[in-house]
Amino acid sequence: MRKNIGLSRGLIMTENLMIELSKKTGRKESAHALISRLATRAVKEDTPFDKVLLDNEQLSEHLSTQQIKDALYPDKYVGLAEDMVEKVLKSCGRGREQKT
Repeated sequence: MRKNIGLSRGLIMTENLMIELSKKTGRKESAHALISRLATRAVKEDTPFDKVLLDNEQLSEHLSTQQIKDALYPDKYVGLAEDMVEKVLKSCGRGREQKT
């Protein structure tokens, strides 16, 4: 699975990055537009997505280098899937505490 995620060269994490940026700016549409432009640039220039992001002054006004790196780290984003599954299982009486 990690290999498949890596094939996108970080672009699979654009949604998470956009969410983090919109939390800081309060503007989902402008966050989406900026991240979309940067993703397009990374593809067109065949440049690693993280480099394009870290070199962008507009993004750096709102997110630190570490926040950008964290937003690109799949484990931090996909990690909520387990909680969501657990919530669904609990709602139908099949949560962890029900295991034997």
